[in-house]
Amino acid sequence: MKKNLLTASIAIVVLLGSCAKDKKFDDQNLGISNIEVKGVSFPQSKDLLSATTAKDTVSIAGDVNSTTALQTIAIVAIALESEFPATTDVNVSIALKPSIVPSIYVPLPAGSYSLPTSIKIPAGAKFVKIPIVFPNTSGYDLTTTFGLGLTITGVDGGYQVAKNSKDIVITFNVKNKYDGNYSLNGYHNRDPYTFPYTNIPMAMKTSGASSVKFFWIAADDFGHPIGTGPGTVSWYGNAIAPEITFDPVTNNVTSVVNTGGATPITMFTGAGSFPSRYDPSTKKIYVCWNYNNNPLRAFFDTLTYTGPR
Repeated sequence: MKKNLLTASIAIVVLLGSCAKDKKFDDQNLGISNIEVKGVSFPQSKDLLSATTAKDTVSIAGDVNSTTALQTIAIVAIALESEFPATTDVNVSIALKPSIVPSIYVPLPAGSYSLPTSIKIPAGAKFVKIPIVFPNTSGYDLTTTFGLGLTITGVDGGYQVAKNSKDIVITFNVKNKYDGNYSLNGYHNRDPYTFPYTNIPMAMKTSGASSVKFFWIAADDFGHPIGTGPGTVSWYGNAIAPEITFDPVTNNVTSVVNTGGATPITMFTGAGSFPSRYDPSTKKIYVCWNYNNNPLRAFFDTLTYTGPR
């Protein structure tokens, strides 16, 4: 059976509410220095990030069977804005708010998930995460980023809702089985040099149902490192950004292409190459590729899975 990975990433959307009556609270000058003010908020919304620049900064991965699996994921936290934890349970009401989801995201399909309309922050705690249940991931487009808008609508126990931190947008992606964080080892034969690159943290990001793209974490962009000498690396920039496509049944690589520019990239099968494939037992990706159809511009990569991104 096909398996996909479901991830949630927090895309912070700050929605400035109506004029504040409690200026300290609504300006988020809260908590420790001002113990008479007690409230609840989405603390992530204070980071003041724009939805248009939101990145996959928080990934919560789970192996979800496309037709039968049920998965519960603990998503964004609701927090108490007070000096001390609650002495009794605090009940917080939440609701969907589709109007705040930016148009760059597709609304999370109705009926494909469930989440509570109220959640309890237990006595002695200062925050709780909201659980969202996905019966399965069938019907989800792996190339689409989905958005879900939430708002805090009420709270008991003498707390109040922080108007400037009550709304948030959460983005979701469905990841294929090749997606994840990897350690890259290999070399390229840029004649007359053969320089290695070793233990390079890479993210392989879903770009299609059975394809992933190289994302160099150190560069914070799509692309691939090159060795420039013993123990040193550089890159050609994001103009050389390989994408690998697999046969989902055999796990063999069927193509390697460049998604970053006009320079052609192809799978390499010449001298020194090895079979390009994914090994599900070890979660390793083996891939040989070159650019400009030049056998002296070939890369020989082994990627070892280190965990979900």
